[in-house]
Amino acid sequence: MSPLNCPNDEYKRIMMEFTSSEDLLSLHFGRTFWLNDEGEFCSAPTYKDGNTDWERWDYVSNWDMEGVDFDKLFDIHMTLIESRAFDQVYQGA
Repeated sequence: MSPLNCPNDEYKRIMMEFTSSEDLLSLHFGRTFWLNDEGEFCSAPTYKDGNTDWERWDYVSNWDMEGVDFDKLFDIHMTLIESRAFDQVYQGA
């Protein structure tokens, strides 16, 4: 099924998938995103096979933001923050 024909929840599920508890792969951006130890929003290109090119990482704040879908980008950032907070609460229980 094409992502464009999926219900919204299914679309979100296939467009954003955690590759670990700390990073998130976005098919929309073709990148893997994470928050570094200082909480900075980082990304690296992701190949079609799902592998991430960690050597070409960058800070999202350094992007040329022209044409960027901020709704999707902010959803990714919020998901990473919520995941980190959940992990901290869970580990502290």
